[in-house]
Amino acid sequence: MEKTRSFSSALLNACNAVQAGKYDLVLVGGVEKMTDRWEKIRDDLMLLEDPWSYYAGCTPEANHELMLREYIKKHGIRGENLEKLNIALAQISVKNHKHATMNEHAQFQNEIKIDRVLAERKKVNKSLGLFDFAPISDGAAALVLASPKVAKKHAIESVCIAGSASATDYITFPAREDRTSFIASRIAMDNALHMADVKPNGIQIAELYDQSTFLEMISLEDLGFSRKGEAWRDVYAS
Repeated sequence: MEKTRSFSSALLNACNAVQAGKYDLVLVGGVEKMTDRWEKIRDDLMLLEDPWSYYAGCTPEANHELMLREYIKKHGIRGENLEKLNIALAQISVKNHKHATMNEHAQFQNEIKIDRVLAERKKVNKSLGLFDFAPISDGAAALVLASPKVAKKHAIESVCIAGSASATDYITFPAREDRTSFIASRIAMDNALHMADVKPNGIQIAELYDQSTFLEMISLEDLGFSRKGEAWRDVYAS
Protein backbone atom coordinates (compact mmCIF):
# COMPACT_ATOMS: atom_id res chain seq x y z
CA MET A 1 0.00 0.00 0.00
CA GLU A 2 1.29 3.45 -0.94
CA LYS A 3 0.06 6.66 0.71
CA THR A 4 0.00 10.11 -0.90
CA ARG A 5 -1.38 13.53 0.02
CA SER A 6 -4.17 13.49 -2.57
CA PHE A 7 -6.27 11.15 -4.70
CA SER A 8 -4.94 12.70 -7.92
CA SER A 9 -1.36 12.04 -6.81
CA ALA A 10 -2.26 8.44 -6.00
CA LEU A 11 -3.91 8.06 -9.42
CA LEU A 12 -0.84 9.42 -11.20
CA ASN A 13 1.42 7.02 -9.29
CA ALA A 14 -0.89 4.15 -10.16
CA CYS A 15 -0.88 5.12 -13.85
CA ASN A 16 2.90 5.20 -13.86
CA ALA A 17 3.13 1.83 -12.10
CA VAL A 18 0.74 0.12 -14.51
CA GLN A 19 2.39 1.70 -17.52
CA ALA A 20 5.80 0.54 -16.29
CA GLY A 21 4.49 -3.01 -15.98
CA LYS A 22 4.94 -3.18 -12.22
CA TYR A 23 1.24 -3.89 -11.63
CA ASP A 24 -1.68 -5.00 -13.79
CA LEU A 25 -4.44 -4.05 -11.38
CA VAL A 26 -4.47 -1.23 -8.81
CA LEU A 27 -7.15 0.07 -6.45
CA VAL A 28 -6.84 3.83 -5.96
CA GLY A 29 -8.74 5.43 -3.09
CA GLY A 30 -9.04 8.83 -1.50
CA VAL A 31 -10.88 10.30 1.46
CA GLU A 32 -11.26 13.77 2.93
CA LYS A 33 -12.82 14.40 6.34
CA MET A 34 -13.06 18.11 7.11
CA THR A 35 -16.35 18.96 8.77
CA ASP A 36 -15.19 18.04 12.28
CA ARG A 37 -11.76 19.71 12.15
CA TRP A 38 -11.98 22.53 9.65
CA GLU A 39 -10.36 25.16 11.89
CA LYS A 40 -7.26 23.00 12.43
CA ILE A 41 -6.99 22.23 8.71
CA ARG A 42 -7.37 25.91 7.86
CA ASP A 43 -4.65 26.91 10.31
CA ASP A 44 -2.34 24.15 9.06
CA LEU A 45 -2.81 25.25 5.46
CA MET A 46 -2.18 28.90 6.30
CA LEU A 47 0.96 28.11 8.30
CA LEU A 48 2.20 25.81 5.53
CA GLU A 49 1.78 28.59 2.99
CA ASP A 50 3.51 31.37 4.90
CA PRO A 51 3.63 32.15 8.65
CA TRP A 52 3.51 35.89 7.88
CA SER A 53 0.34 35.41 5.82
CA TYR A 54 -1.16 33.43 8.68
CA TYR A 55 -0.66 36.23 11.20
CA ALA A 56 -1.95 38.75 8.66
CA GLY A 57 -5.18 36.75 8.42
CA CYS A 58 -4.72 35.59 4.82
CA THR A 59 -7.18 32.72 4.73
CA PRO A 60 -7.70 30.86 1.43
CA GLU A 61 -10.83 32.95 0.90
CA ALA A 62 -8.90 36.18 1.43
CA ASN A 63 -6.24 35.06 -1.04
CA HIS A 64 -8.85 34.41 -3.70
CA GLU A 65 -10.28 37.88 -3.14
CA LEU A 66 -6.79 39.37 -3.56
CA MET A 67 -6.20 37.31 -6.70
CA LEU A 68 -9.44 38.58 -8.20
CA ARG A 69 -8.56 42.20 -7.42
CA GLU A 70 -5.14 41.76 -9.04
CA TYR A 71 -6.74 40.10 -12.07
CA ILE A 72 -9.08 43.05 -12.50
CA LYS A 73 -6.20 45.51 -12.23
CA LYS A 74 -3.88 43.53 -14.51
CA HIS A 75 -6.41 43.29 -17.34
CA GLY A 76 -7.82 46.79 -16.92
CA ILE A 77 -11.38 45.62 -16.31
CA ARG A 78 -13.69 48.47 -15.33
CA GLY A 79 -17.13 49.96 -15.82
CA GLU A 80 -19.58 47.78 -17.75
CA ASN A 81 -16.98 45.05 -18.22
CA LEU A 82 -16.45 44.84 -14.47
CA GLU A 83 -20.19 44.37 -13.99
CA LYS A 84 -20.14 41.58 -16.58
CA LEU A 85 -17.21 39.89 -14.83
CA ASN A 86 -19.10 39.95 -11.52
CA ILE A 87 -22.15 38.44 -13.19
CA ALA A 88 -19.98 35.83 -14.93
CA LEU A 89 -18.61 34.70 -11.57
CA ALA A 90 -22.17 34.46 -10.24
CA GLN A 91 -23.13 32.41 -13.31
CA ILE A 92 -20.48 29.86 -12.36
CA SER A 93 -22.03 29.46 -8.91
CA VAL A 94 -25.52 29.16 -10.37
CA LYS A 95 -24.31 26.53 -12.85
CA ASN A 96 -22.58 24.48 -10.17
CA HIS A 97 -25.67 24.51 -7.96
CA LYS A 98 -27.82 23.42 -10.90
CA HIS A 99 -25.48 20.50 -11.57
CA ALA A 100 -25.78 19.51 -7.91
CA THR A 101 -29.52 18.98 -8.32
CA MET A 102 -28.67 16.18 -10.77
CA ASN A 103 -26.42 14.37 -8.30
CA GLU A 104 -28.04 12.46 -5.46
CA HIS A 105 -24.77 12.49 -3.54
CA ALA A 106 -24.28 16.28 -3.71
CA GLN A 107 -24.02 18.06 -0.35
CA PHE A 108 -26.44 20.83 -1.36
CA GLN A 109 -29.10 20.03 -3.94
CA ASN A 110 -30.84 23.34 -4.46
CA GLU A 111 -30.70 25.83 -7.31
CA ILE A 112 -29.87 29.48 -6.71
CA LYS A 113 -30.24 32.63 -8.78
CA ILE A 114 -27.70 35.28 -9.75
CA ASP A 115 -29.40 37.89 -7.57
CA ARG A 116 -28.84 35.77 -4.47
CA VAL A 117 -25.14 35.37 -5.25
CA LEU A 118 -24.78 39.13 -5.68
CA ALA A 119 -26.75 39.82 -2.48
CA GLU A 120 -24.39 37.68 -0.39
CA ARG A 121 -21.44 39.69 -1.71
CA LYS A 122 -23.09 42.92 -0.63
CA LYS A 123 -23.45 41.60 2.92
CA VAL A 124 -19.67 41.42 3.31
CA ASN A 125 -18.86 44.27 0.90
CA LYS A 126 -16.49 42.04 -1.09
CA SER A 127 -16.11 40.91 -4.69
CA LEU A 128 -16.64 37.31 -3.56
CA GLY A 129 -19.32 36.15 -1.14
CA LEU A 130 -20.86 33.07 0.43
CA PHE A 131 -21.90 31.39 -2.80
CA ASP A 132 -18.56 32.07 -4.49
CA PHE A 133 -16.79 29.50 -2.29
CA ALA A 134 -17.03 25.76 -1.91
CA PRO A 135 -18.48 24.55 1.40
CA ILE A 136 -16.60 22.50 3.99
CA SER A 137 -17.25 18.92 2.94
CA ASP A 138 -16.49 15.27 3.54
CA GLY A 139 -15.98 12.95 0.62
CA ALA A 140 -14.34 9.84 -0.76
CA ALA A 141 -13.61 8.24 -4.10
CA ALA A 142 -12.26 4.95 -5.42
CA LEU A 143 -11.10 3.81 -8.82
CA VAL A 144 -9.87 0.48 -10.17
CA LEU A 145 -7.03 0.90 -12.63
CA ALA A 146 -6.27 -2.03 -14.95
CA SER A 147 -3.74 -2.61 -17.68
CA PRO A 148 -5.14 -3.01 -21.24
CA LYS A 149 -4.21 -6.71 -21.05
CA VAL A 150 -6.25 -7.33 -17.90
CA ALA A 151 -9.20 -5.25 -19.12
CA LYS A 152 -9.32 -7.20 -22.38
CA LYS A 153 -8.88 -10.59 -20.69
CA HIS A 154 -11.79 -10.05 -18.31
CA ALA A 155 -13.94 -8.11 -20.80
CA ILE A 156 -14.05 -5.15 -18.42
CA GLU A 157 -16.00 -2.13 -19.66
CA SER A 158 -13.42 0.59 -19.19
CA VAL A 159 -12.43 4.17 -19.88
CA CYS A 160 -8.91 4.78 -21.16
CA ILE A 161 -6.66 7.29 -19.39
CA ALA A 162 -4.92 8.84 -22.39
CA GLY A 163 -2.86 11.33 -20.42
CA SER A 164 -2.06 12.09 -16.80
CA ALA A 165 0.37 14.65 -15.39
CA SER A 166 1.11 16.79 -12.35
CA ALA A 167 3.24 19.83 -11.55
CA THR A 168 4.18 21.94 -8.53
CA ASP A 169 4.64 25.60 -7.72
CA TYR A 170 5.39 27.77 -4.71
CA ILE A 171 2.84 27.30 -1.95
CA THR A 172 3.50 30.81 -0.67
CA PHE A 173 1.07 33.11 -2.45
CA PRO A 174 3.37 36.20 -2.77
CA ALA A 175 6.22 34.06 -4.21
CA ARG A 176 4.28 32.90 -7.23
CA GLU A 177 5.32 34.05 -10.69
CA ASP A 178 1.79 35.24 -11.50
CA ARG A 179 -0.76 35.76 -8.75
CA THR A 180 -3.61 35.71 -11.27
CA SER A 181 -2.74 32.27 -12.57
CA PHE A 182 -1.52 28.83 -11.50
CA ILE A 183 1.59 27.88 -13.46
CA ALA A 184 1.40 24.31 -12.14
CA SER A 185 -1.99 23.88 -13.80
CA ARG A 186 -0.62 25.11 -17.13
CA ILE A 187 2.39 22.79 -17.01
CA ALA A 188 0.36 19.74 -15.98
CA MET A 189 -2.26 20.41 -18.65
CA ASP A 190 0.35 20.86 -21.39
CA ASN A 191 2.06 17.60 -20.42
CA ALA A 192 -1.20 15.64 -20.23
CA LEU A 193 -2.40 16.99 -23.58
CA HIS A 194 0.94 16.14 -25.19
CA MET A 195 0.74 12.61 -23.79
CA ALA A 196 -2.82 12.18 -25.06
CA ASP A 197 -2.06 13.94 -28.38
CA VAL A 198 -5.10 16.20 -28.15
CA LYS A 199 -5.79 19.93 -28.05
CA PRO A 200 -8.00 21.78 -25.55
CA ASN A 201 -10.68 22.23 -28.24
CA GLY A 202 -10.78 18.44 -28.61
CA ILE A 203 -11.99 17.97 -25.04
CA GLN A 204 -15.75 17.47 -24.72
CA ILE A 205 -16.15 17.55 -20.93
CA ALA A 206 -13.90 19.22 -18.36
CA GLU A 207 -14.26 19.10 -14.57
CA LEU A 208 -12.56 22.08 -12.95
CA TYR A 209 -11.49 22.62 -9.36
CA ASP A 210 -13.91 25.16 -7.94
CA GLN A 211 -12.72 26.16 -4.49
CA SER A 212 -14.01 29.54 -5.59
CA THR A 213 -15.83 30.85 -8.64
CA PHE A 214 -12.76 32.90 -9.50
CA LEU A 215 -10.50 29.85 -9.33
CA GLU A 216 -12.78 27.99 -11.72
CA MET A 217 -12.77 30.96 -14.08
CA ILE A 218 -9.00 31.37 -14.26
CA SER A 219 -8.67 27.60 -14.65
CA LEU A 220 -10.36 28.07 -18.02
CA GLU A 221 -7.42 30.28 -18.97
CA ASP A 222 -4.69 28.17 -17.38
CA LEU A 223 -5.95 25.02 -19.12
CA GLY A 224 -6.18 26.67 -22.52
CA PHE A 225 -9.96 26.85 -22.91
CA SER A 226 -9.97 30.67 -22.84
CA ARG A 227 -7.42 33.33 -23.69
CA LYS A 228 -5.67 35.20 -20.89
CA GLY A 229 -7.93 37.85 -19.41
CA GLU A 230 -10.89 36.65 -21.49
CA ALA A 231 -12.46 33.79 -19.52
CA TRP A 232 -15.05 36.08 -17.94
CA ARG A 233 -16.24 37.05 -21.43
CA ASP A 234 -16.65 33.40 -22.41
CA VAL A 235 -18.57 32.60 -19.23
CA TYR A 236 -20.77 35.70 -19.53
CA ALA A 237 -21.66 34.79 -23.11
CA SER A 238 -22.47 31.17 -22.26
